[in-house]
Amino acid sequence: MTKLLYSLLFVSLTSVVSFAQCNQVVRQADKQGDKVTVRSTSTGDYWTEPVQYKQVKEKGGTRFYVQLYTLGGSFIDQKGATIFFTDGTVLEWPQARVKAGFKGKAHVSQCSLKLTEDEIGQFQEKKIISLTLSAQERSLSWAQSQRAQDIINCVLYADYCDIKSDKLVNQ
Repeated sequence: MTKLLYSLLFVSLTSVVSFAQCNQVVRQADKQGDKVTVRSTSTGDYWTEPVQYKQVKEKGGTRFYVQLYTLGGSFIDQKGATIFFTDGTVLEWPQARVKAGFKGKAHVSQCSLKLTEDEIGQFQEKKIISLTLSAQERSLSWAQSQRAQDIINCVLYADYCDIKSDKLVNQ
């Protein structure tokens, strides 16, 4: 709870510039299933952004995911995801499933990871320098790293900021 209050204070003190990215967040409500999903979107094809976030709220609680994308890789599904932050911190998920396949003309490896509260805090506070899915590494530009750090707050606090759109599913 203390970490959540600290995060909320951090968000309120963050400059307006970081919330400019909140127009790249979509909220979808499923009235029949009483489920609300908030996710970041991409400025191009979804895999062009190496880091995407998704928050799912249901009666049983809230789950938070990060989706990671690299270009290239194996043609079969593999395992292992690693995030490298600029301060030297490393987060590893050795058993994470990495899916491989074509998205249009691009060969993409992708992985979805459920995050703990501590891991969410690290994504909020630190910049990502690179990520590895199985054996495929992808370095992030400064802009991609800044976006990944900024947009997580838009997804986490979508109830308190303007987002791109609200969509009802299964009306």
